[in-house]
Amino acid sequence: MKKIYLSPSNQTGNKFVVGNTNEGTVWLDIAKRTAKILEDYDCEVKVSKASQTLAARAAEAKAWGADCYIAMHSNAAGTANKGARGVEVYYCPKKGPETRLLASSVLKELSHLFKNRGLKQSDKLIDCYKPEMPSIIGECGFHDNYEDATLILENKDKIAQLYVNALANALGIMRKDVPPLPKPSTPTTPTDQSTLTAGTELELKNEPLYLSASSTVRSSTVTGKYFFWGGSVVNGRIRITNTKSRVGVTGQVTGWIDHPVVVIIYKVKAGDTLNKIANAYKTTLSAILKANPGITNPDLIHVGDLIKIPVN
Repeated sequence: MKKIYLSPSNQTGNKFVVGNTNEGTVWLDIAKRTAKILEDYDCEVKVSKASQTLAARAAEAKAWGADCYIAMHSNAAGTANKGARGVEVYYCPKKGPETRLLASSVLKELSHLFKNRGLKQSDKLIDCYKPEMPSIIGECGFHDNYEDATLILENKDKIAQLYVNALANALGIMRKDVPPLPKPSTPTTPTDQSTLTAGTELELKNEPLYLSASSTVRSSTVTGKYFFWGGSVVNGRIRITNTKSRVGVTGQVTGWIDHPVVVIIYKVKAGDTLNKIANAYKTTLSAILKANPGITNPDLIHVGDLIKIPVN
């Protein structure tokens, strides 16, 4: 079970330009809201005490066995950069790809609400270099900018959820009420290329049929009993015929189908995207689209849709 350490700002002297509040108070509140949402996820969460120094927080995170360390702040432009807005995320590049992935995930999610100011590298900031686990600093919005300060104060729950989304994506944690991924269905066709010999029987159902191994547009779909004609797998496709006596006979080829693979039949839920589904099943968007030629717009899927997920 992943352990997530949240380190909200303790800078109570940094005043918000609106709301009669300050950075420390606001981000402690948002950190607690984030921790509350994470109670529904398969993880453990600890929020640092406002009185702790940054060094003490890093030590506590290490002793607790934290898998990541998230410093939660807002920014300030001052008079030198008046009017600055947006979110930027700091990380130490020396700490490896997991840290960069964490930083990128946080930036991507928070950019749904704030202007994206990009990733920033630092090996000088304590929250970047001191924690021994992957650690980042989210500088979310400018509390001395009226628009950003208002955006923060009016969207505390949304910001907390965006942090949760980022952590779920980076760490692979799941909601406790989400059922485990279904096991691959047992295919009715061979799944190992080595088992395909000329004449192997294939039971097909609404399988896209192509005139050649390189065709980009299917000619029709086929259902019922067919036979592997023989030959090589070309562009991931095999030749088939509908009569066993025609196997291997030149000029007697019915067409080409995608090489049979194990598939999962997945029912789309609220909030799903094809990219999220692909990531969850460790496949690619292009593989899912290839297995589902009926999906013409990858950004348009509906709750209840049944889609094939190829599993190699």
